[in-house]
Amino acid sequence: MGRTDEQLYGDPQSKPMPDDLARIPARLLTTHQEPALLVDHIEELSEGAGVVQVAPGPSLDGLQQTEACAQAIAVLMGGSQYGTGGDPSAGMLIGASKLEFSGPLPANEAAQIRATQVHALGAMQLWDVEFTDSSNKTLLAGQLQIAIGEPNIS
Repeated sequence: MGRTDEQLYGDPQSKPMPDDLARIPARLLTTHQEPALLVDHIEELSEGAGVVQVAPGPSLDGLQQTEACAQAIAVLMGGSQYGTGGDPSAGMLIGASKLEFSGPLPANEAAQIRATQVHALGAMQLWDVEFTDSSNKTLLAGQLQIAIGEPNIS
């Protein structure tokens, strides 16, 4: 079981605000958890955009990079809601388009993901994503379609 914010940060009144999000683990901003969690923390956050750090770990192929980009979007949305006291929304990757893949991320190399929301219609969102390695080489770029809503599991 995860630790509460109070256990992690002490007094709830001292909960970090959005400009302090880099010190908040991604696992607190999304429902994704290790070992399936591929992203580490937010580097930059603005309205509908941001940069998320991928911690060094195993090699990531194109499919895993696409999943990491979807997780980055979830973490950015969670970070936006965290600062306002809201709970993260449930979301699901429902499509990918215009993806260009140039190679795997080697094992033990850090990376970052830049994501920008380019369109929203109701619960549907379209995001531009770019996955780059530590030398800033683009390994994957394209668009992801995300559906946002409350979980409905029966």
